[in-house]
Amino acid sequence: MNPPDFTGSTVTEDPENFVEELQKVFEVMHVVDAEHVELVAYQLKGVVRVWFDQWKKGRAEDRPIVSW
Repeated sequence: MNPPDFTGSTVTEDPENFVEELQKVFEVMHVVDAEHVELVAYQLKGVVRVWFDQWKKGRAEDRPIVSW
C-alpha cells in the first residue's frame, strides 16, 4: 500500500481526496480511531507539516483526540 502524501502547497491538491484515500487504508489495515491523526500527520509534507507541528504544540495535551 502506498498512501498519498499531502503538502498543501498547490491548488491542484484535493484535501478531501487525501482524507478519503487514507480512510481506505485505515479500513484495510484495521487501524483504530485513536491512531488516525498520527498516521495522517505522517503523510503531511512541507508547509502543511509545519502548520500541523505548530498546531500540535499549541494544543492542550489533555484534550481529546480529533476524530475524522
